[in-house]
Amino acid sequence: MPEGASNIEVGAAPTGAAPRARGRVDLTQGNLLGGIVRLSWPIVAGAFLNWLMGIADIKMVGYLGPEAIAAVGSARGAIFTLMAIIFALSTGTQVLVARYSGEGNRAEVANITRQAIILSVLFGLLLVPAGVVFSRPLLAALGAQAIVLDQGTLYMRVYFYGAVALMLNFLLSAALNGAGDTLTPLLTLLFINAAHVLLEWLLIFGVGPFPHLGVAGAAWAVVASRSVAALALLWIVSSERFTIQMPLRQSWRADLRAWSKTFYIGVPASIQGFTRNLAYLLVLAVLNATPAGALAVA
Repeated sequence: MPEGASNIEVGAAPTGAAPRARGRVDLTQGNLLGGIVRLSWPIVAGAFLNWLMGIADIKMVGYLGPEAIAAVGSARGAIFTLMAIIFALSTGTQVLVARYSGEGNRAEVANITRQAIILSVLFGLLLVPAGVVFSRPLLAALGAQAIVLDQGTLYMRVYFYGAVALMLNFLLSAALNGAGDTLTPLLTLLFINAAHVLLEWLLIFGVGPFPHLGVAGAAWAVVASRSVAALALLWIVSSERFTIQMPLRQSWRADLRAWSKTFYIGVPASIQGFTRNLAYLLVLAVLNATPAGALAVA
């Protein structure tokens, strides 16, 4: 997480001495191109790490056979189609935090971050039963059968148990990015990936005292690593030591005005993400319909 920088105010006169914020890149100071590079390279690296996490799942379960690869590949596509709400909330949060950071409005930055946490919990809790109920019908509609259907359903259901943690990861990272701190989310993601791969190895294959969970172990590794990272991000935004300073002691009431702005800005991104994932699901359905079936998907 990015290191020492200036305070959150950019364009507005501060009302008093502002606390130093760790990790913020201020594009109004110094060389613009250099600032853009410092701001953007962690985002690019983070996108690569998110992609790498999916590859790690496929690589680890690949030792279990092609059916396991097909199950995880199909399940991940279905998961992020159902969780398209993440794109709306994270985009809206990032844009609003960036706006209020530029205004120097630390109170509103904290409020938007707080509302993002509330929305993460609300929608995460709604996604848990939705994922449990619709996992099997959705995979069956894609043409998954037999072992692939059973293992894919198991992977999806376990994954959705961590929906709240996943939402918190994406939204708090988006808030920090919007505040100009792109390095903190990247360092958090590095931890997630390392813990994820280690836990996958332990849980998929039942190393030492750990249970042999097979495909479900890959999902439990995601849930565990994302849960720890969510707690770390909550501490980061509430510790008053980083770019976003959101004291836990302030009011946690829902702000419908902030919610409406978040959705107004983020829904187009959500639709974009949904259609992209839907196209992937259609490809899976076509592959499942071929004579090769699960082997084609794998």
